[in-house]
Amino acid sequence: MVGDSSGLRSRQSNRVASALLTAGALLVLTTACAVNENVTTDTLDWQPPAWMAVHQARREERIAQMDACLQAAGLNIEADAQGGYGPFASVEEGELFMRSFDGCLVALGLPEAGAEPSVNAYQLQLEFAFMLDLQDCLMAHGYPVSVSPSEDHWVEANLRFADGDFGANIWHPFEAALTDATVDIVELETVCPQPFVLSWDDE
Repeated sequence: MVGDSSGLRSRQSNRVASALLTAGALLVLTTACAVNENVTTDTLDWQPPAWMAVHQARREERIAQMDACLQAAGLNIEADAQGGYGPFASVEEGELFMRSFDGCLVALGLPEAGAEPSVNAYQLQLEFAFMLDLQDCLMAHGYPVSVSPSEDHWVEANLRFADGDFGANIWHPFEAALTDATVDIVELETVCPQPFVLSWDDE
């Protein structure tokens, strides 16, 4: 699969938007945190934060735009449930996709495949708030969650990663649920959509 949109990856969020339609976006989980069994959230009391619907609509719009761009290039394809593309019907179709994909990213105002947007502490503080909302969502729907770090620790780990420390331990609220082989990221993102940020200035 190419252009995976899971967003759960070694650099999260937008890092979320840019990875949504970028090849190889699926995160290989590198952290192992204890499952927090003492925190519960009543499903009846929990309500999704407003940003979830806004970001999900934004994500779906961008995927539809990417589909249209690729189809205009001569490809008869649509994104799958994760926003990825493939397998292709032929080698020729795959080659046409690879020639067209970066051009469509640029046309949509997204970084080219493999590009890593710059990140700063302020953006990461905003992103951490989204991560805590995801954690609450997962708990409300009965999924296990790992113990979240402090905001300062999470921001520092992400900044270290951005500086090339690829061993930095970066927490993500999905990681505990994904240790269950019967749970996949499509299921989690259907219940608890991840943030899709095009500009941190708008958040």
